[in-house]
Amino acid sequence: MKKITLFFLIGIYFSRIILAEGPVKLAIVAGMNINKYSSSVFSSHVGFHVGGKTEIVLSKGLYCETGVLLSLKGGKSDWGSAGSISLNPYYLEVPVKVGYKYAINDSFKVFGKFGPYFSFGLFGKEIDSSGPGDTQTYNVFSDQDALKRFDAGVGLNLGFEIKNRFQISIGNDWGFLPVYDSSGTSIDLGAGSKNSNLTISLSYLF
Repeated sequence: MKKITLFFLIGIYFSRIILAEGPVKLAIVAGMNINKYSSSVFSSHVGFHVGGKTEIVLSKGLYCETGVLLSLKGGKSDWGSAGSISLNPYYLEVPVKVGYKYAINDSFKVFGKFGPYFSFGLFGKEIDSSGPGDTQTYNVFSDQDALKRFDAGVGLNLGFEIKNRFQISIGNDWGFLPVYDSSGTSIDLGAGSKNSNLTISLSYLF
């Protein structure tokens, strides 16, 4: 709990500094996640992210971005007739990134951004199937084999902006913290398994 509080206070602190630096643009964001745990046990999992963000101009071309997203990550392991396990965790995610935009012309810009993210697990399901007609569902954060609620890491995004309104970007987030609570008994994501999340995002700036 102390780690969670510390990371969120750091995020709030930097956001307050940034907000004092220059003009602010608001945006809505939505896109696709392709999440993969750093373990051979689970395959990649397709999810989504949706929310809002702010862009704060620091100087010509240079800006800082922060926001709040609802993000579905997870993974799946399928053993055919032996059964399957699916993890579907939803996170509240706060990215804080510094970026740079380069104007090709008045209507088209390219950009890159990099920085940390902080996530807190809200809810989600673990679906276990040992065969046809035998399926059990658990809370992915609080029942058996629970995932840890807190995650943090860094992300890198590249994209382009059209007419100062529409953005399309692709990126990846690399988690720093193990996601699995090893006190569980039946699932083993592997020691130190972390999130790696490929993202494709669409944004509209107001």
